[in-house]
Amino acid sequence: MKKYRRFVESMVGKEAESPLQNIFASTILGSVEFINRIRATYVDRTVADRNLPDAKQFHEKPDIGEIIKHVEKEMPEDLALSKRVQLYICHRYSGQKLKDIGRHFGIGESGVSQASRRVAIAIQIDKDIKLKKRIDTIISYLNLSKV
Repeated sequence: MKKYRRFVESMVGKEAESPLQNIFASTILGSVEFINRIRATYVDRTVADRNLPDAKQFHEKPDIGEIIKHVEKEMPEDLALSKRVQLYICHRYSGQKLKDIGRHFGIGESGVSQASRRVAIAIQIDKDIKLKKRIDTIISYLNLSKV
């Protein structure tokens, strides 16, 4: 208690950075190594909990390049469809901003949103079962959860 008192007294009147600025996922304060150890030991990365929105920060988000590479590998026969699926998966699962996804593909934010919506419509409303299965396979392979 004496050491803590001296520490507090030594800080009176001084500007100090709040250690709370470095909190990860609104719950953990510590170094990157410590956070990674907590993530590896205690966090189930396959289950996202909507009741804990900050917990999704624990889930690793796939790299756009990784998504593109895998979609191209799974859908080499139709480049236009492959690109739309890439946009859809990047939009739904990468956690990247529309602007960043668009910059990667050379299109605007609305183009990303529209392309993603068209794929979603194709697999939901048009009930394109084959396309849905292919996308589900890619999502499963990349071990993705919605962000």
